[in-house]
Amino acid sequence: MKASICTGEAAESDRIFRENICRIGSYEALIGVCLSANLVTLYFCFEVLTLTTVPLVLHERTKESVAGAMKYLFYSVGGALLGLLAVFFVYFYSKGSTAFVSGGFLDPS
Repeated sequence: MKASICTGEAAESDRIFRENICRIGSYEALIGVCLSANLVTLYFCFEVLTLTTVPLVLHERTKESVAGAMKYLFYSVGGALLGLLAVFFVYFYSKGSTAFVSGGFLDPS
């Protein structure tokens, strides 16, 4: 009986360790979003943030959490594709630059 308790505690410890790794990864991606200097870096860090938060939704591994994680991933990928389209749109209309500049990067004329 003692071995099963220790094994259960080890499994719980591993789950907590994986959750903390995903939290640290999401914090790092969030810092990358905040410190990005152009739209490409912003987009990349935002996608890393999405991918590191999916395991946090799956943490409990119940039927509801799996369904919620799949829905979250579906909406995130759909939104990411629209965001990528917006980056391409801005790149095209800003004459080849995605850097954040004072006053904006779209030409008003």
